[in-house]
Amino acid sequence: MLRDDAGVANSDSASNTRLSWRQVYYTFIDWRIYFYTAITVGNLALVKCLTTYLPNLVENMGYSKAEAQLMSALPYIVAGVCALLGSYFSSRNNEHGYHLTFFLAVCMLGFVLLATCLERGKVVIYVGTCMVSCGIRTAFPILMSWLTKNVGGHTKRAMAVGFAMGIGQIGGIVAPLVSVQLKENLGIRFFR
Repeated sequence: MLRDDAGVANSDSASNTRLSWRQVYYTFIDWRIYFYTAITVGNLALVKCLTTYLPNLVENMGYSKAEAQLMSALPYIVAGVCALLGSYFSSRNNEHGYHLTFFLAVCMLGFVLLATCLERGKVVIYVGTCMVSCGIRTAFPILMSWLTKNVGGHTKRAMAVGFAMGIGQIGGIVAPLVSVQLKENLGIRFFR
């Protein structure tokens, strides 16, 4: 049976491998889980906006559609390398909060660069985009690992991750609002 295959994880007692309604209840009354969920909403809003609008942003720098699609790959490559390194060092040092703060600051610095240096040229915009992608895509796995390390109990941990990810998807509501603001304020058009 699948129930027998679950086994004991992380040296928990065998009774902890089954569904505990008490832990489900504690998931919904723990303020820390709501805090993690709020961070997840903000993080996923930025991830979804960047994923949706990155090719159009690069295309608006004066590149063709094919070049824009090709140039959209580099921020993801940089973000993948940063995510692996950031996750490794945060887990190795058993410290997630400072790493999360650092990568969110990198993302914020990238946004500041994008907002203030649009007239400086394509390179500055592209570097800012790489910084945003690096910061936000590295922060997400660190946030999820921090959540799983700080929530005790097999059932409560599983419910907390599901709750944070489920509610975090609300961040996708922000994407159409960003499109309207970029069109009005910067003259950038999406979905021609």
